[in-house]
Amino acid sequence: MTAQDATVSSVAVPFSARLRDETREDHERTESSPFVTAYLAGQVPIDGYAALQGQLWSIYDALESSAAQLRDDPVAGPFLDPRLDRLPSLDADLRRLVGDDWRERVRPGEATRAHAERIRELARTWPGGFIAHHYIRYLGDLSGGRALGSRARKLYQLDDDGVRFYRFDDIESPKEFKDGYRRLLDAAPWSAGEQARIVDEARTGFRLTGAMFEELDRTVGASVGA
Repeated sequence: MTAQDATVSSVAVPFSARLRDETREDHERTESSPFVTAYLAGQVPIDGYAALQGQLWSIYDALESSAAQLRDDPVAGPFLDPRLDRLPSLDADLRRLVGDDWRERVRPGEATRAHAERIRELARTWPGGFIAHHYIRYLGDLSGGRALGSRARKLYQLDDDGVRFYRFDDIESPKEFKDGYRRLLDAAPWSAGEQARIVDEARTGFRLTGAMFEELDRTVGASVGA
């Protein structure tokens, strides 16, 4: 294949497919972290699950509070569908898992703070980078959230409060929603260089998520993987 053929082939591949394929290893590495592996094996106690939900609150607070300032952005705005918002669900879950005073009792770890600060910085300075984090979080939730929610419900004998984070009741068809989101990615007027930067930022997002899992593994690790 000549250099010209490679260029044509690269251009012909939709950006959403490139973004998925070029971050696949990072995604798989994050999903195979010790904390996630232990969770799927039923080895994380309910306190560890509650700790995870508490860290996720900080990430989604950064995403959803920042989204308010980007809704009028011509490129980022169309991605920011309020049906994706997770904060009300996380609040209900944490009230069930920790108590009504969970805001006084739950604190983000160092890795979580770094992740949230990165998201807020990108919302101020680079909407494309913000969308990289938006993509890996919300499309990941829509893809694997139902299975994770069912797992948590069975493991910890929870009712709806406790697993609401994983439910998108206002999205009738997750597949159709994800297809529409990918069309937005493909239609966004990003140059090839900008697309490459967004891929790199998505990879950074997975690494930051992995660091959060590593921190959780240390803090609740006494019974994880035992």
